Amino acid sequence: MQLTILSPHLVRFRGPTLGRRARGALSASGASVIERHPSAEWGPQLQECVVSVEARDAADAIRRIEVALQNQGSYNHFSAHRSE
Repeated sequence: MQLTILSPHLVRFRGPTLGRRARGALSASGASVIERHPSAEWGPQLQECVVSVEARDAADAIRRIEVALQNQGSYNHFSAHRSE
């Protein structure tokens, strides 16, 4: 049996305002919302969000957030890095 070591990663993305269902889906996936603010280009119609999630690597972190949000709206511009 191989143990998988997870580490905290920060994932940034853009999309519509995170409603209750989207925040619940993130919470259910083990992610915590760290920051969210209106996008400079679109104002309150589009938010830039940062969430923290335990993952194997950056690609795994993005995949976990994409899966959590797949039925919650149109989110894009995902990027991730390991949290120090």
